[in-house]
Amino acid sequence: MILSHLLICIIFDIAHKTIARDLIGVNTHELFMGKSPHLKILPELLVSPKSCPHGVKCVPPIQCPAHLKMANNEHPVVCNLYGEYRGFCCATLQNHTTEFYLKQLKTEKEQKRFIRDIKWSQPVDLDSIRNEANFHFQKLTRSSRELENRQTPFHESFSSSKSVKSDLADQALGIKHAIASRIARESDNISIEEFQLGLSAKILTHTCPASPPCHPKLLALRYRSIDGVCNNPINGAWGSKKTAMERLLVPAYSDGVWGPRIHSVDGSLLSSPRAISFTVFPDIDRPHPIYNLNVMQFGQFLSHEITQSGSILNDDGKPIECCSPGGSSILPTNQRHFACFPIHVPPNDPFYSKFNVKCLNGVRSIIVPNKDCKFGYAKQLNKVTHFIDGSAIYGSDGQKASEMRSFKDGRLIAFHEFNRELLPLTRDAKFCASLRDKNTCFNAGDSRVNQVLSLTAVQTLFLREHNRIAAQLLILNPHWSDEILYQETRRIVVAELQHIVYSEFLPILVGKDAMLRFDIQTRNQDYSTDYDSNVNPAVTAEFVGAAFRFGHSTVDWRFLIQQPNHQFETITLPDAFFNPVRLRQPPFYDQMMQTLYSQPMQSVDESFTKGLSRFLFKGDAPFGLDLASININRGRDWGLRSYNDYLSVIGFKKVDDFSLYGPDVGHHLASVYKHPDDIDLYVGGLLEAARDDSLLGPTFSEIISDQFSRLRKGDRYFYEHGPEINPGSFNPEQLNEIKKVTFARIICDNLDKIAVFSVPPKAFHRADLSGNQPVHCDNPLIPRLDLSFWRE
Repeated sequence: MILSHLLICIIFDIAHKTIARDLIGVNTHELFMGKSPHLKILPELLVSPKSCPHGVKCVPPIQCPAHLKMANNEHPVVCNLYGEYRGFCCATLQNHTTEFYLKQLKTEKEQKRFIRDIKWSQPVDLDSIRNEANFHFQKLTRSSRELENRQTPFHESFSSSKSVKSDLADQALGIKHAIASRIARESDNISIEEFQLGLSAKILTHTCPASPPCHPKLLALRYRSIDGVCNNPINGAWGSKKTAMERLLVPAYSDGVWGPRIHSVDGSLLSSPRAISFTVFPDIDRPHPIYNLNVMQFGQFLSHEITQSGSILNDDGKPIECCSPGGSSILPTNQRHFACFPIHVPPNDPFYSKFNVKCLNGVRSIIVPNKDCKFGYAKQLNKVTHFIDGSAIYGSDGQKASEMRSFKDGRLIAFHEFNRELLPLTRDAKFCASLRDKNTCFNAGDSRVNQVLSLTAVQTLFLREHNRIAAQLLILNPHWSDEILYQETRRIVVAELQHIVYSEFLPILVGKDAMLRFDIQTRNQDYSTDYDSNVNPAVTAEFVGAAFRFGHSTVDWRFLIQQPNHQFETITLPDAFFNPVRLRQPPFYDQMMQTLYSQPMQSVDESFTKGLSRFLFKGDAPFGLDLASININRGRDWGLRSYNDYLSVIGFKKVDDFSLYGPDVGHHLASVYKHPDDIDLYVGGLLEAARDDSLLGPTFSEIISDQFSRLRKGDRYFYEHGPEINPGSFNPEQLNEIKKVTFARIICDNLDKIAVFSVPPKAFHRADLSGNQPVHCDNPLIPRLDLSFWRE
């Protein structure tokens, strides 16, 4: 079921930001906007910086999260990170528990003191735990099979038969492991906090999928694998398809293992996500003064490139329904699937009450066994590769990659109509079950391609870019086989994508300072040498479940399509869902690309368009889902900790009073939360003001910067890495050409040139800004990549 990743983009209003610096020169990032609390830096970061010991790195606090678990006298040394910013000399790296730190302690006495004498009171009977876990799993699934079959909501039918079987196997493995872990913890009365330190060495070997080491020949391949395996020479599964999302902090699961976060700090139930949505997130039109819809739409494409969660399914592979027909009520306990996690709609809801809706469907996400299959808390499954590797274009497995290829001249399959290339048509239920019988449905490397019309256009853009480059390489190297042409083209397109992310897109999101502090800026000369085989590139649950979702606030209610007579056609967002047929009209592709670079995106704030908060995936119904509610609910399902906990890990004091948000927002928050420690990460992050030149507040900026640090430093095939690291590295001349590529050039080279011939040089900036007016695609302001350097 698709409950997330709809229109991801990252942006923050910079018109009202103010940064305070204290007297000793530490950049405190204190914020003074009415909607944002006055943030104070942690005292331990205010001491004079020191040099790190040899071999120990100075990193931003978020990349040394174990500091939260350390006593005051064990805190890492404060170091000078960049400019006036402070960091930690970190020996524990990105491990959020003390498990890694424990290995650094020299004496047995130190280790015993540090783990507070955690031990099993008696030998663990693994066979007994396994049998009991299997019994409980069979009991759960048997009860679910006995439930009455219900009609599948149209937006939830997105799996082919083959992928369903795979999903069912994945979810069974993860659930069994979670049950076994819960039994193990409760049987020995181990506290949640101690259990989550991950100190148990007991392994459920029968539930752990084999992960054979990578053969040296695989590690030396010139081209990255399609499913991401064997990128890391030590941990070959890292970053590959269907592996776990990692954690910045241990989860706030109610039982320490998998129970959703549902309680306030005072023990009462947390407010309904829908109540928070309509109380805190109004619909206010605030066009951004600088950035356009390309930021929003490229952001969604990038999100689909590296993340895809999946919801637990019924045994028959059909999506689970937790509400009565029409959403009139939450199903009774004895009629609900065990994976149900529905959203209660309060009776005073200003919109849904008109339709007698009291329940929005919500189902828990697929989970996978803990690392090395030890007893431990659940982690969510990523159904695609974690790397920026073109998986949205080519797929994340061999079968999908073959399905997208023409196997001729290195090209991808395309649908040709009116002498133009479009994505191939398909009727596969994985893509089209939600579409009307006679509607158009496109196929791509990612199954969400038809979600919204503008996304389909960007997917088409990269299909065309692949085939354009393949055609030129064939002219340069007519002796190359189809396989070489395909792989070389894929290698170039992935490099272009990575370069656009790190040179154009990411600096807009997090700003120059963050790029330098996290060392994720593009290199001007030579190869990069920052690859680290100890860095797991996996996306984090906090990134996927909160930080990279706040761009939903920037989505507009409508697309304004300029016509030849200079009038504008309006396509509302609900009409753009699962309805890509307009792209088959010859002028429309150009017009959509023009809309994306001309129309402003909405500013990032607490405002949500009704297209997402009332009419998401509505189809023919008078109402749809609420994406803000879904985001909050998903964060609780995943056990994301409260906003305050993430303030601490990035180096700020917690917010202790709602009044710090100002009278209006503070009042709204106090009406739906019992204590500031209850505020959901998604909500708190959205309410932050921007800092410095970033479009984000500090919490989301740090989470996103950390993620793209992982994706760069944990990817052996990253485009800037040299031959000592990357077996498929570019030579210096080729790399220099890759670095000429801009998103404007990608658009220019792949327009139909029926309605549009010019593009603004800065493709993520509004085209009506001074100095960024559209120029002809032959203009040197939009440089070209010279493929002659690939002549063999």
